[in-house]
Amino acid sequence: MKEDGARRRAFELLLAELYGGTPQLRYRHEMGTELADDVWERFGRVCFNCGAKLATPRDMHLDHTRPLALLWPLDGTATALCGSCNSEKRDRAPSDFYPPAKLAALAKIAGIPPADLAKTHPNEEALGLLLRRLDWFFGEFLLRDEMTKERDGKVAGELVIKALQKVLARSEQHQGVNLQAEYDRRRAQKR
Repeated sequence: MKEDGARRRAFELLLAELYGGTPQLRYRHEMGTELADDVWERFGRVCFNCGAKLATPRDMHLDHTRPLALLWPLDGTATALCGSCNSEKRDRAPSDFYPPAKLAALAKIAGIPPADLAKTHPNEEALGLLLRRLDWFFGEFLLRDEMTKERDGKVAGELVIKALQKVLARSEQHQGVNLQAEYDRRRAQKR
């Protein structure tokens, strides 16, 4: 398992726990429709970036408009991309990928204010939810089987902490939080 794929899965699991369910299930419950179908229609059944026709919602790659790497969930603001464009965009913020005119169009379609799309900031709400649940995070989430597995000498949970520390470093509200130090402190207490 590649580190990046493991981090992505861990962040998706973490966000589902913090927000009380997967984004797709929450969307279905709140809207009564399927997220993929709605995004496909909203983007005119084409890739937003290159304009390639997407014959069905299954041909579309749902893009986290704002990157999962910064704890943004896959929600109603998702972008319809083809596989090639989604791979090219990867973990980049919209402002790091799209030219200004495309960014303005994306803001209208996705319903995200242009100023927010222009920023490369993390999801402060998700960080706040996480920081209010540190006992759960360290005592339950990081103790799940998939978080304690070691691959190539690296423990998945420790990679998640490292990735989260990078997110915290970009935060305006929580950049002073040292999750790594808290993890080390809690581990030392258990010894």
